[in-house]
Amino acid sequence: ESSVDMLVGPVNTEDNLDASGTLAATYENLATSRTVLADALKATGRELTVEELASVVKATSNTVTRIVSIRVKDDTAEGSTQLANAIGAQ
Repeated sequence: ESSVDMLVGPVNTEDNLDASGTLAATYENLATSRTVLADALKATGRELTVEELASVVKATSNTVTRIVSIRVKDDTAEGSTQLANAIGAQ
């Protein structure tokens, strides 16, 4: 299993933190969307269906810290890392 964590919103400001927290929840949902998963599969060249990938991907967000975490399970550490990074890059 591999994961990627992303900070949503500005780093050192108190402006728009509520909006950034809401945006984090949106990114959580987008991370497991068909479009993002399909694009991640294209980027990695992996021969999985979107449904197969969706079954091994979990995304969570925290509206206070504004961190979105994406976790991917795969047969190999390299495979899960590639997929997690590709999803995060979308």
